[in-house]
Amino acid sequence: MNGPTADNLIINGIDVQKGLAMYRGKPERYRKILGIFCTEGRQKAAEIDAAYSSKDMHLYTTLVHAIKSASANIGARKLSEDSDNLESAGRQSDWNYITWHNDIYLTELRTIIENIERALAETAPADAETTANTGQLVQTLNEFKQALQDMNSSVINSGARALRVYSGESGIGKSVQAILHCKTRGDYEGAVALIDILLREL
Repeated sequence: MNGPTADNLIINGIDVQKGLAMYRGKPERYRKILGIFCTEGRQKAAEIDAAYSSKDMHLYTTLVHAIKSASANIGARKLSEDSDNLESAGRQSDWNYITWHNDIYLTELRTIIENIERALAETAPADAETTANTGQLVQTLNEFKQALQDMNSSVINSGARALRVYSGESGIGKSVQAILHCKTRGDYEGAVALIDILLREL
């Protein structure tokens, strides 16, 4: 089928053509969104796991709803449908359904994330230069670093949102994702160390 492609991106579990069409056929924009999905998806997977363990039905339902919408936006149809089924089960307080499907669902979500990350890495031009505004990125990194050192939760959260914009960038995306992953784990010292490394490379 003819149509726009995202640098010949092929991702198991995702209809790339459909996902790309959601962003008006703009490959770089789509790649950024995929990077953001990976970062936020890993965090949501951990939160879903925690909500399931604590049997927090309301939170669980809210989280799978978020994955349903995000996965639909990138073309992950089956993941979106499975999220919808779990959301419906949550709304109906059908804990038995959730128990039977939760582990399979989280495996599916994490596998999709791994597939995306692999595909983005394999299709990134070897000599690609980041298209990010370097000056703005440096400022964002320094502000985020200061917030982590000060343990300022509100600035940390806003800084993480600002950094996610760069998580799909060629050349720096992986570093940004690693920083955000440390933040999600609560490893602020690790995040600061990675920020220092990235700042030296810019």
